[in-house]
Amino acid sequence: MTSFSKRTTTSIIGSLGGALSVVIATQACSGTPTVTNPNRPGELDAAGKGGAGTGGTSAADGGTSAQPAVGGTGGSHASGGSAGTSTIVLGTAGDDGQAGEKGDGGAAPTCGATAVSAAPPVVNVLLVVDKSSSMNGTEEFSEGRWATLGGALATALDEAKARVSFGLEFFPFAANPEDTPTTCETATGLDVLVPVGAGTDTVPTIVDALADYEPAGGTPTADALAHALDYFQNGAGADLEGTSYVLLATDGGPDCNGDLTCDADSCTINLENSQATTGCGGSCCDAQLDPKGPESCLDESRTVASVKALAKAGIKTFVVGIPGSQFFASTLDKMAAAGEEPNPDGPPSYYAVTASDGAEGLADVLTRITTGLITTCRLELTSTPPDLGLLNVRIDGKDVPQEGADGWSVDKTTKPPTVVLAGKTCDYMEQHGAEDVQITYGCPTVVR
Repeated sequence: MTSFSKRTTTSIIGSLGGALSVVIATQACSGTPTVTNPNRPGELDAAGKGGAGTGGTSAADGGTSAQPAVGGTGGSHASGGSAGTSTIVLGTAGDDGQAGEKGDGGAAPTCGATAVSAAPPVVNVLLVVDKSSSMNGTEEFSEGRWATLGGALATALDEAKARVSFGLEFFPFAANPEDTPTTCETATGLDVLVPVGAGTDTVPTIVDALADYEPAGGTPTADALAHALDYFQNGAGADLEGTSYVLLATDGGPDCNGDLTCDADSCTINLENSQATTGCGGSCCDAQLDPKGPESCLDESRTVASVKALAKAGIKTFVVGIPGSQFFASTLDKMAAAGEEPNPDGPPSYYAVTASDGAEGLADVLTRITTGLITTCRLELTSTPPDLGLLNVRIDGKDVPQEGADGWSVDKTTKPPTVVLAGKTCDYMEQHGAEDVQITYGCPTVVR
């Protein structure tokens, strides 16, 4: 059994991307955890096989139960004595081991015997960043929206780069990265501007890109998200290990769908400018006023569908709205819900950053998202147990009931699943550490 000391837990928080491993050992329901060793005869290996050795015999009636008998040709199975405790007994060499039978007055057999391990999950994040012309706005931040977002991302990514793999995609974006994109252009092919890779390698490139490129064009959010999905399913992103996410940062409502027609209440121009309806005599997206006017219609349905497609593929989306996006709060809320990573402090469901939050507020939101993806409260199993109802969590010698605000859950969206501590249990682990943490498999889960 591997356990964490307080000193070890502190190092875990500082190096979650390392080779941390938490052994999930078998546990006899009526006794202490059993640590198995596949390299020594007579002990269980991962498949429950016995090692070669001499035959064992049962304990006498009235005595304590036999120690595990070493399997061997002709060896018999041990039985518990009348006052004995249960044991694991191995059969002949190469045969499945069998649990000791219950003797007169003896205890029940053990719960199980399979060792598994757990480690912090491997996490990949593709940043999908709005580079539309409105990002040139300077009303809310002294350095402007684009420079402020770049600085905030630099702070957040630097905090998490040792533990998270990052990549970058801009929208709109030209097929040739050296060109200025047309209003609704998005990248083609299966590549993204910065492919997802180890944060220590990609973060400097991402920070440089945020400084080198200038905002221009519309807000083709649906197409950018569809391109992200293509990258993860058919491009280099398909070969990534671990769990992948999209972090979308935008200052406006999605548009760039020329097939739409809309009234003033669904035209992004009208929604952003209270005087526009009077100035346009109705919808500013009317094709009679401008042949390309429909491209400014709010493209809500298609964008929400793109987020849902990502989630269906196992790629959740964080939605961050910076100043300018408040006019589209309802749409961003729907996107956040579809992305399955809503703001835990909501409403709203998306991560809303206001002008009063300032650059520090934006950096804080982004840092909470990126660093929150890996904590000591998330331990991904390295294999999938046959029955998740036989997991238990013990911290400092006490069972942690699964139910309740301070319990734990199993996140089945990761492959293999991840044990997630919650509430005060998680706070305790992150803030104070623990002398001993055990995740055991083999006994019915302590629910409450």
